[in-house]
Amino acid sequence: MQTETYKNLFGPSLSYFTSEYKSLSEKQQNNIDCIVNTASSLIVTYRSKGIGINSRVVGDLMRQGAFAENSLFLKYLAGISVSSHTDEMQSDQGSYYINFLQQISSYQVTIHKLIYAKLRKIFADTKTERSNWQTTISIAEVLQQLQIKPDKSYRGLIKHIFKGLQRLVLIREAKFAQDFMQQGVQIRASGIGVELYLWAQGRGDLSRDSLKYLIDTSVLLENF
Repeated sequence: MQTETYKNLFGPSLSYFTSEYKSLSEKQQNNIDCIVNTASSLIVTYRSKGIGINSRVVGDLMRQGAFAENSLFLKYLAGISVSSHTDEMQSDQGSYYINFLQQISSYQVTIHKLIYAKLRKIFADTKTERSNWQTTISIAEVLQQLQIKPDKSYRGLIKHIFKGLQRLVLIREAKFAQDFMQQGVQIRASGIGVELYLWAQGRGDLSRDSLKYLIDTSVLLENF
């Protein structure tokens, strides 16, 4: 544990963090170290002028990060910690976004990232209304991102992934054609889905106008 790195990230919440960190197993500490190291790099990249992270957000980050097994999940937490790194220590808004991660699987996090990265590429620097932000996600894309081999069970898994994201309004709509395994899944973006994507990128500062900034290629998104 590099004290200066942790102090720069957590600020006045460092003492609370340290007491919780000491109670974790080595594997759990390694997870937290991964989050902190990624977040610290992003703070430099984005030139954050924050002084620390609200203690409630720190607690939520540790609880979710300690048991995570997925590297992208850890990056999402790192990005949210950077978005929470402000000069307003009273703000615990990051806990709201961490709560979404608590309710979805690592598979769903992976497909959330796939959807909004693809939408950003498709609609880059256009003036397309959000109501028209839609695309088709092929099953080949899904399987490649999840790094799983096709078998008889993955049809149900794919439906679960998209329906779960829709239930939490992280996408507005998921349409399954009768032969969706060949035709893919048609999705529409949601405002909160865009917000979570930006917060996970460490750009929570842009969430007040998230729809504009998602497709603005001059905006730096460097986490994943």
